[in-house]
Amino acid sequence: MHLLFLDESGQLAERKFFALGGVALADTDWHELRDLWQARLAAHGWVVEKETRGGPDHASCPRMV
Repeated sequence: MHLLFLDESGQLAERKFFALGGVALADTDWHELRDLWQARLAAHGWVVEKETRGGPDHASCPRMV
């Protein structure tokens, strides 16, 4: 199985620009990507929980186990 995560920024009704980014990966690679991403955020002083839309228990966040 593969996982697809997408995130948008902006609204065309309000601005001229809209950005859409994402990543697709095998489900077996999820933990490695999560660990690399969280390490990169921490290295730059970002709060990891802020980037997961409420943390791993939030309904919209993928389970991070």
